[in-house]
Amino acid sequence: MKINYILLLLFFSLKLNQTVKAQEVSLKLQISKSLKNKIKKVAIRGNTVPLSWEKSIYLTAINDSSFSLKLRFNQNSKPFIPIEYKFLINDEIWEDGENRWFVVLDSEQIIQTKWNETGYQSELNLPLIEKEKILADFDLAWDAYKTMHPGLERYRTKSELEAHYLNYRNKFSENRSLRQVYKLFSEWVAYFQCGHTYANFYNQNRVVKDVVLNQNDKLPFTFTWLDNKMMVLNDVSGEASFSTGSVITKINGVSTSQWLDSLLLCVKADGDNNGKRIKDLEIQGFGEFEAFDSYFSLYCEPINGYFEIEYQKRLNAELKTRKVKSISRKDREEKLLKIVKEAPRTEDDLWSFSLINDSTAYLKLGTFGVWNMKMDWKEFLQKSFKEIEKKKVGKLILDVRGNEGGADEVSVELSKYLINRTIQLENLEIRVKYDVLPQRLKPFVNSWNTDFYDIRSEISEAKSAYYTLKNDLKKEMKKQKNAFEGTVVLLIDEANSSATFYLAKLLKRNGIAQLIGRQTGGSVQGINGGQMAFLKLPNSGIELDIPLMGSFYDTQEKGGIFPDIFVPKTMQDIVLNKDVILEKAIYYHK
Repeated sequence: MKINYILLLLFFSLKLNQTVKAQEVSLKLQISKSLKNKIKKVAIRGNTVPLSWEKSIYLTAINDSSFSLKLRFNQNSKPFIPIEYKFLINDEIWEDGENRWFVVLDSEQIIQTKWNETGYQSELNLPLIEKEKILADFDLAWDAYKTMHPGLERYRTKSELEAHYLNYRNKFSENRSLRQVYKLFSEWVAYFQCGHTYANFYNQNRVVKDVVLNQNDKLPFTFTWLDNKMMVLNDVSGEASFSTGSVITKINGVSTSQWLDSLLLCVKADGDNNGKRIKDLEIQGFGEFEAFDSYFSLYCEPINGYFEIEYQKRLNAELKTRKVKSISRKDREEKLLKIVKEAPRTEDDLWSFSLINDSTAYLKLGTFGVWNMKMDWKEFLQKSFKEIEKKKVGKLILDVRGNEGGADEVSVELSKYLINRTIQLENLEIRVKYDVLPQRLKPFVNSWNTDFYDIRSEISEAKSAYYTLKNDLKKEMKKQKNAFEGTVVLLIDEANSSATFYLAKLLKRNGIAQLIGRQTGGSVQGINGGQMAFLKLPNSGIELDIPLMGSFYDTQEKGGIFPDIFVPKTMQDIVLNKDVILEKAIYYHK
């Protein structure tokens, strides 16, 4: 039975407005004595009335280092929407770090804190979300995906999607914690088999990030998967039980292969390309988020702060068991940085250029997320290719392993240096699902601009269930002046699933590069992406990504791009930390 979520939201809004009462929050701030002589006044600013980021509310001095304030909020019982704030001194000295946050609960709260105690919070005493509110969020999400997602029926039939909706509607029909709701939404959208559709870790509000994603519930080691076996890379537990290549066989009494099967249900990827899903379920330990860390504790929580680990020092060795203390992602990364050589500390560190020998250059592009870079990435590419030209290098190894994608602009810029002959481009159809975004969805959906609200001027005639984007794409790409004329080798792996997938496809299809490594992620049938919409669910506060454009190619093939030279992952290479793919590339000759 389908519920009209608009009426449901209206009902709850009316009901809550009838019983709205201002909730009181008492703040008590302690400032170090070293600062007390500089203080004339202490204030707070924030994102929710009565707070504002533009205007201060001043605290009352209890003594020369203690200050207090009582605030009243009308939150209409929405405890999962964070009130973000910071303290400042003399209206000019702000606290360091991320914004603080709290949520308004039904009872009076007293928050005692110290100056600069910002950043991650471990607050878990949130109430359950009422089932009616969860269902309202769920029906809103289902309406949005059916209305806006161009590839919903690319791999699933309409009847399969409806059955899946009803199955999860039943699962959502009880009061649940925020963590449980996030897990269910992740599973539900992963069923669509779209590599750009998920409850995006980076787009969540502070409550979801801190309560669901950033807890001290992570494994104290990094690992890779080999034939569905969890192989340790680096152990930071402090007891040195797990050497590189150790096999983790069970966690909390359940086999790691069973945990892998469970986690595959909630990881995004295109079609049935499980290589990409498994790659996403490895832990390297660097950066803000990784899929395994974000999902695993939703299925397997530490017990009293510990995981019970069954393991082997090497494959087929004696089984041993020990308990390891869980850790936060941030703490694990700090420990890894002390033991992992050349570990990336910023996005800029994911790019590098070097000359391996007189005839071979190596260009590593570990991300196309150039919006996070401080360096001028276009200048970096320009200087790299100038060095190649100056040294008369005959072979370029371009390494995009581990790089999911990002800005298409990077591929466009690379093409200026790589396309050394005129090539024909594939015919494709770009589909969208709607022409004008319905008014009922506008309050809940945003993007980096509002152009997606009305796209009638950009689309051609409607077909049976979709519109086509007016196709002004080029049919060919001209030879680029001064493009590199030597041998190009592209190193690929399962992570390549968006812009890097298309780069691999272009270079292989046109014989511009030899591909070495393992099959990419993505799908040769096409990918959903382009402009993204961000759906903010009003009751849980969870955000879901919705791609608005789908590229469709006329092919019966499946999966990602296969390399010209396949290099399997082996136990020996893991133990020896040996980069066989790069070695193959160095010794490759046309």
